[in-house]
Amino acid sequence: MREPVEVILDELGIAHVFARNEWDLRVAEGYFHARDRFVQMDLYRRTARGRLAELVGPDGIDSDAAMRTFGLGRAAEATVAEIASRAAGGDGEAADLLASMEAFAAGVNAYIAEITTGRVPPPALYTALLGRNPTSEEIPSWEPVDSFAIGKLESFDQSFSAYYDLIGEDHREKMLATFGEPGAPGVVPGREGFFWDMFRLEPAVEVSILPPAGGGRRHPLRKSSALGGKRSPTPDPLIEAAIERIEQAFRPLPLLDRTPLGSGSNNWVVSGRHTASGFPILANDTHMGLPVPTIFYQIHLNTAAQGGELDMAGVTIPGVPGILIGHTAYLAWGITNALVDVTDVYRERVVERDGEMAVLFDDPFDDPDEGTKEVPVRVIDRPIRVRDPETKELFEVPFTVKEVPHHGPILSEGGGEAISFRWSGLGATGESFTFPRLHRARTVEEAREAMRPYDVPPFSFVFADIEGRIAYSGQAYLPIRSEA
Repeated sequence: MREPVEVILDELGIAHVFARNEWDLRVAEGYFHARDRFVQMDLYRRTARGRLAELVGPDGIDSDAAMRTFGLGRAAEATVAEIASRAAGGDGEAADLLASMEAFAAGVNAYIAEITTGRVPPPALYTALLGRNPTSEEIPSWEPVDSFAIGKLESFDQSFSAYYDLIGEDHREKMLATFGEPGAPGVVPGREGFFWDMFRLEPAVEVSILPPAGGGRRHPLRKSSALGGKRSPTPDPLIEAAIERIEQAFRPLPLLDRTPLGSGSNNWVVSGRHTASGFPILANDTHMGLPVPTIFYQIHLNTAAQGGELDMAGVTIPGVPGILIGHTAYLAWGITNALVDVTDVYRERVVERDGEMAVLFDDPFDDPDEGTKEVPVRVIDRPIRVRDPETKELFEVPFTVKEVPHHGPILSEGGGEAISFRWSGLGATGESFTFPRLHRARTVEEAREAMRPYDVPPFSFVFADIEGRIAYSGQAYLPIRSEA
């Protein structure tokens, strides 16, 4: 640290951090995140980057394979590279963001050093898995990319919907196999509309807002029981394999299992013109469930007492600096899931040329006269490092990721076809610029302006400022889809 920092723990154990500069503020923030939640942070980053098996052994291989396929680690790396490139090019905002992430990492690493040097007792997880105190090689240093990877993981959990697309297609194919195509010879007329009654593509009531409902997205591990357990005798192996790949990602980590069946989320804000005090009222309920440890980490961060700009309190994700939901002295904001579809699943036509895999592609936005293109599939070698449960040594398991350049990772392949997906959070995204702007905003107008770089996940933001004004903003990086 560059100057003294004061940290006050209140009766609930929440840290109130007072620093003279932002670097020291972030260092202290990182330290207290790690002191209170390091196991959770470490499991999150390892899961997101496909490195869980390095700690837990063979039980983590399936999760690592799935996460390396999804590419959250690669997306985090791309985001850091983009920020670093902008900073190197003279972008002061990018340089400040990168510096704050590095300072946060330095604080986390200060706590890691206390563990690996024996200054504090190691968390029980590590001694249980290793049979001894962990070394610095067994608990890698924290890097800014780790925080971005956790952000990607949470965004993925909130908005990745390929599972539901695949389940819906799986149900459709099985219903058609059972009841036949509408209008086909021998099909009972009363069954012709069965699928469309079960899976409506239009709202039951034509309104401009969502009607009250107890629905919401389902967790990938909770399959619908609508079919009563009956399955077609001829399942689509390609779809089944893709569904299995997605489910593999979540099995080892029940702490990601936060979304109960029938959940939702909501927020609302009332203008000061309609309150007795003249100040606005803002409420936010994320409906994230109550795992132990909880998904959020509460903290108060202040440089304003020493002449700085920052004074904010609220919650964030362990391992991610700043305030995700909270308030400053001037502004309060809340976020909930907007439930926007930002994932597409593709059934690719596969060909092989000179021993290399390619897919056939008819670009709906391209010149129709160009015809079908052959696009080579990108192959990425990502061997998985695994800790031997007996010797505690690491060994490698070969693993290869295949990506369709214009779509995304391949989940399954076979029989001249493959299933790939595209999610708007893959690649470099800009939401990490939004929150530092929010932390400095003083009006709802400035808060709305802070939303400009925001990409994923789709969120509904509500704002209120001390002048009584309020605002709403639905934010999402939306796919441009053809009408077909």
